[in-house]
Amino acid sequence: MPPLSATPVASLPIGPEDTLAGLATTGEGNKEKRIEIDLSAQTLVAYEGDVPIFIALVSTGTAWTPTPVGQFRIYRKLLKQDMSGPGYYLADVPYVQYFFGAYALHGAYWHNDFGRPVSHGCVNLTVEDARWLFNWTEPTLAPGEFEVQSTVSIPGTLVVVRE
Repeated sequence: MPPLSATPVASLPIGPEDTLAGLATTGEGNKEKRIEIDLSAQTLVAYEGDVPIFIALVSTGTAWTPTPVGQFRIYRKLLKQDMSGPGYYLADVPYVQYFFGAYALHGAYWHNDFGRPVSHGCVNLTVEDARWLFNWTEPTLAPGEFEVQSTVSIPGTLVVVRE
């Protein structure tokens, strides 16, 4: 199956067997942005209130390096960053959005295994999907800036990760 690219949910072919109904909602009238990541389905859905507006396949952590489960907020965003750990070094990882400790949503140019857990715990997206998500989430990066951090008045977009 080819990777799902930056696709607004409204344009996806959804039949009776394909439903987003199982995903949590936040209540009527709420327009807060949030991201829901389903580890078992390896999907990410972006919502505005209860309306899903974007869906993408992701690659999350393996059994040995799992992605944390819970509710978080994006607290720091960087246009790009070098990343390294035991056995790997990746230069200029694009569209990095930290949501818990050293765990981030980010673009992955080094693989095309979206839909399967292959990361060291981060949530990998295609570069195109990561760019869309980076531009949609809070806090917003000001023109000409390289990074931004959340504040009390702009707490960052909610990220919900579940098994």
